[in-house]
Amino acid sequence: MSRPERTNEENKTIEAFLKKLETQGVDYAIDESITDKPDLVLIIDGKRIGYELTTVTLQQYEKWSRSKRKNATLKKIDEHRIPNKPDEWVANSITDKTEKISSYKLEHDLDIVNLIVHIGFLPAFGNDEETLNRLMWSCQETENEFDEIWFVGEKQKVTKLWHQGKEKIKKPPPPQHNQIVHKQISVDLTGGGVTLIDFGDKEPEKSNSPKSQFFRAAFFNDLKQIKIFTRFGMKVNMTDKLGFTALRYAAGRGNIEIVKFLLSKGADPTIMETNQQSSLIEICERRGLNEIVELLK
Repeated sequence: MSRPERTNEENKTIEAFLKKLETQGVDYAIDESITDKPDLVLIIDGKRIGYELTTVTLQQYEKWSRSKRKNATLKKIDEHRIPNKPDEWVANSITDKTEKISSYKLEHDLDIVNLIVHIGFLPAFGNDEETLNRLMWSCQETENEFDEIWFVGEKQKVTKLWHQGKEKIKKPPPPQHNQIVHKQISVDLTGGGVTLIDFGDKEPEKSNSPKSQFFRAAFFNDLKQIKIFTRFGMKVNMTDKLGFTALRYAAGRGNIEIVKFLLSKGADPTIMETNQQSSLIEICERRGLNEIVELLK
């Protein structure tokens, strides 16, 4: 059996984890002979250690919650509201993977099996102390046989959440926000499957104000209108109520010529919208807008 091809997200997660080990001065060797599962096998201090990787994607979340949506059909929605329960996501990941530990040890002569969890569909979900405490608490409360559980979060930051023998912590308070909104997602739930059809930004508010028309011109790739507005003094770095600039709208849609024009007029790509932790470059990288990324650098 050959190893299934890893996604870019999985490769980045493993790369970030290995860099973390290197910064800690850990001397390791990768066992390239394992071609199926677990996802990574390292030899450290003479021990064979397996690492099982789970990336919590929107699809995975839908799979966990599918039982609550028995009559699911094709849906196109502007806002996908996700309960802010990262502790449950980690607990589900642990439960899904822990049953495989014994077989991995037997099949590949492993001394230890560890888990790496990466929350992939909420890149704005950072490694703040409150979040990490909830994840650590979830690890200690979920029955498992892993030796260590690691978390890879915002900007590939790596944190060890838990290890055997770790002192227990008190249950942290619930999240301040009950829901996190993931914008402009269309999800196909027909036939029991989940497909991410579209990922982008909700169109700017429609009104007769010049400001609104300027943002909509950037969103809908109307370079002629953008040039007229700037000629008459429209400020390129102003923001709407979401904190979006015209450059943010144009870049997120892949409107290259408008991006070039706005940058030439002094548009600032470092302005971040309200409650957003990812930079504009990172957003465009996730959407595969490589030409836009190069322009923004």
